[in-house]
Amino acid sequence: MDSVSENIEITNQKALISFMNWAKLNGAIFPDISFKVYGENERGVHSRSKIRKGSNLIKIPLKMIIHDGMGEHTPIGNKLVKYNQGRINNFSIIMVVVFILTTIKTNNFFKPYYDILPRDVSNFPIFWNNIEYELLTGSHILYMIRQRQKSFIEDYQTIIKICPEFKQWSVKEFLWVRTIVGSRNFGINIHGVSRTALVPLSDMLNHDSNPKVKWGFDNKDDFFKMKSNESFKKNIAITDTYGKKCNSQYFLYYGFTQPDNPQNTIYINLIHPNSNNKQIKDEITANVKGFLGKDIDKLIFNELMTFLRISLATKQMIKKYKYRSQYFYPLNNSHETTVLKALDVYLNTLLSKYRITCNKINELLTCTPRLSKKWNGLILLKGEIEVIFFYKKLIQQSLDYITKKNDSFDKEYNSYFIKLRKLRNDCVD
Repeated sequence: MDSVSENIEITNQKALISFMNWAKLNGAIFPDISFKVYGENERGVHSRSKIRKGSNLIKIPLKMIIHDGMGEHTPIGNKLVKYNQGRINNFSIIMVVVFILTTIKTNNFFKPYYDILPRDVSNFPIFWNNIEYELLTGSHILYMIRQRQKSFIEDYQTIIKICPEFKQWSVKEFLWVRTIVGSRNFGINIHGVSRTALVPLSDMLNHDSNPKVKWGFDNKDDFFKMKSNESFKKNIAITDTYGKKCNSQYFLYYGFTQPDNPQNTIYINLIHPNSNNKQIKDEITANVKGFLGKDIDKLIFNELMTFLRISLATKQMIKKYKYRSQYFYPLNNSHETTVLKALDVYLNTLLSKYRITCNKINELLTCTPRLSKKWNGLILLKGEIEVIFFYKKLIQQSLDYITKKNDSFDKEYNSYFIKLRKLRNDCVD
């Protein structure tokens, strides 16, 4: 345990050492890793020596893994399996939650693991207070947070209806375990059965879009294995990936955000305004909604522009163009100009809902502790506002191109530029 005492400073160091002893005693293998603390509730796994590509960094035996099948075999889990019938969201996660709640206060085999799980999960936005939520004004994340809170409470209430004895655990205890499992689980296949699982020690790796490991369950020797994707030096942070997600998802599900995240999005939701042609337009395309990011080659951007072209089409245009596919490309210069200006108005409306500007966010970030709740909230807002300005820039460049004030276009807008070039070459207003 010398490596632990040398490489980690943590309040509950005794619990961590106990956990490491328990892991080794039960067959876990992890000779080349150590642990470091970055801040409150933040720690990571690092290499103790030079690592070669393809090395087994962590091996966790099956008996140390908690999975949904174990929850199903508890008395409460057995009842829920029988009576669930799709009424509980993410049922496999709930089964892991049930197992933990029914064993965490006993002298269970997994006690050393339970003892190192973070008790403070206030960084997750479902636990923020109303004053903290004010920072997020204008962002769709507030709706997402409320829906997640509602979903968790409804699951808790449904479980109690099926199993009244579940009342022995409070909503607070349920939410804590539900958050832990939701943010740390792995989806693995154990002997042909898909499982939601908590894998001790392996769940301590932090996220990186370019992870240092790949992982899976080896059914030949009943070990969960993490292998290095590449060679790297001593004292390098060993990372996993939580997938390519926008900051709203990282924030909601894991309690963190990433600066300069290229996956960031804004939520859009548009319907046709009331008019004489609304019914006809609804029949072509009634609405558009979804998460719009900076990749204009994704379907959502084409759906947005198609919807706006339909929504702003005149009665004569509707008679001429009756099918949705006819609106995939700009119809003529003046109409596309109207579409772009309407999009700019919509973006300005979204922008006006935020209580804080991008300049103010940058100012606050210089004096806000990194990884704090406020810092994560500011990073989230900054990413969303940058997406809005990305499209406002596209609109201005497009309008300049249509009016022949500027023949150049940024590469990030190239696919839309191709459509405008075809419009300018082929269409005469």
